[in-house]
Amino acid sequence: GKEMCLDYESLVQPELCASTVPAAQGATEHVEDFFFRTVHLGTECWAFCALSRLRVARGEALAGRWGDAAAHVRTVARVLEYLGNHVTMLSSMCLSDYLPLKVEIDGTSGAGSVQVRELRGALSLMLDPLCEAAAGMCPGVGARGTKAPSPALPKKGSFRSSSKKLRVAIAQGGGPAQAQRPAEAPGGSEGEAVFEAIVGVYGSPGEFPELNAYAKALEVCEGALLGGFYHRHWALARGVIGSEARGTMNGAVAGLRAACETPVFPLLDRVRAHLGRDADARLSANKGKLLQRIAAQGPAPPPPPFP
Repeated sequence: GKEMCLDYESLVQPELCASTVPAAQGATEHVEDFFFRTVHLGTECWAFCALSRLRVARGEALAGRWGDAAAHVRTVARVLEYLGNHVTMLSSMCLSDYLPLKVEIDGTSGAGSVQVRELRGALSLMLDPLCEAAAGMCPGVGARGTKAPSPALPKKGSFRSSSKKLRVAIAQGGGPAQAQRPAEAPGGSEGEAVFEAIVGVYGSPGEFPELNAYAKALEVCEGALLGGFYHRHWALARGVIGSEARGTMNGAVAGLRAACETPVFPLLDRVRAHLGRDADARLSANKGKLLQRIAAQGPAPPPPPFP
């Protein structure tokens, strides 16, 4: 319906775009000025699209329409991957032309973008519906994904925003660290329950296919934000002004790397690591068997000589 469409005037703000054209303000003093600002304006517009799609996806997830929510999240992932390519256009700038501009725009930064700086926080909120649904559906989930009988998928519209207590548990990661007893786990008993529930979703994908597909979509989108957009932004800055330089907001270029290495969904990261450790322990007798069978067959015949 029309309400699902993006508002062109709000998205593009053509009057503001027109005001950035050098002809409207007089000739620019810097050769790379117009190119630099145009790429950043495009970044802001695409970030607006991504945030709009995330809002739609969250609404679908809260209504229990997990397939639609996952599809929207994957669309956002494609936008973020494109954004990574989009910003790397700036690598074509002539350094001797850009450096005088960099000095003049000191105090400004792409990090000041209203839309771009919301991306991580908006994406992190997409985990809330999954945690709430999983915790409600998997009350008997164990560490290996075995579960007690649980109700079917909740009906449409049965979810509400997560409670403050649950959100704190999610933000703290939920679930035990290796050296912690369950009672000492971040988020307390509720965080532990969320952790075990997500373990069940990952450990029994056939039992919870829609939730599992949604979780996988979140992984893809996280990878697109961290590896697609943030990493390429860091690589761009390193390639243009050097890894030892400081940006226009006096922030070290090396500091951009931290954004690439900080997960959006630490809880999902811990769940995957937990399942991996569990599989290693249960299947330790099979460790290395494939290579042992290959070695038992003897050396492979030498390849034919290169003509």
